[in-house]
Amino acid sequence: MIKVSVIIPNYNQSQYLASAIHSAFRQSFKGFEIIVVDDGSTDNTLEVLAQFSDQVVYLRQENQGLAGARNTGIRAARGELIGLLDADDEWRPDYLEQMLALSEKHPDAAVFYCMAQCMDVDGNDLPQVVGGPPVQPDLLYQKLLRANFIIPSTVMLRRKPIVDAGCFDSN
Repeated sequence: MIKVSVIIPNYNQSQYLASAIHSAFRQSFKGFEIIVVDDGSTDNTLEVLAQFSDQVVYLRQENQGLAGARNTGIRAARGELIGLLDADDEWRPDYLEQMLALSEKHPDAAVFYCMAQCMDVDGNDLPQVVGGPPVQPDLLYQKLLRANFIIPSTVMLRRKPIVDAGCFDSN
């Protein structure tokens, strides 16, 4: 059974795509699928994906922007939970395990997030940590109105509520 669907939108990010996919495969939690949505890339994305053949679900569409690519992936997802992983980002090996533990601890919550460690082009950690620390649920909306501190690749969400809400606004 697939518990998590990892959605990787890609538009001309072939130079980073394999690293993002490898970071998903290195997860300590293994009950997931990977869906790569090629949003009309004109680079060598297909060549990069050839090394993963039947290990990832590949969807290609005309360019619809990041929100449209994420929506395509969410609609194709089979997991109860959606992990957002941008093609130029990577996850630490225990990311899914920790996020899944949060989802089990808080079954009424729909969205989970964490902070992100910045890295250089070679994958070495930089001193910057971005994103906001956890915020009490009753204060989250007001804090987000001031500044969006949530990094998309740190987000895991329950599929049903996002689909029921109409997914991401692609406008």
